[in-house]
Amino acid sequence: MSNGSFLALKISNPFVLAACDSIIEVLNMEALGGTEIPQSTSVHALQLSGLVTGGGGKVLVRCRMTFSKGQGVTMEIGVRAEKQEACDLVLAAVGG
Repeated sequence: MSNGSFLALKISNPFVLAACDSIIEVLNMEALGGTEIPQSTSVHALQLSGLVTGGGGKVLVRCRMTFSKGQGVTMEIGVRAEKQEACDLVLAAVGG
């Protein structure tokens, strides 16, 4: 996988677990290695794997999240895919 993209944004939901659930639902991807369940209340890295239909190919996503009281969850998303179009599609799905 040679293509990659990056997006940083804030999630208004103040709970890391809810943020994980939302990202998994929006992207309809499989969480890897039990990362769908945060082990910390302040920082977490969610790792996802999936396929983009229509020839987009394999996609890997890493969402790094931090939680701070009053600020909610801040999330940084990195996407790696076989095609740049798949990266762009994933970022558009999350970033609006």
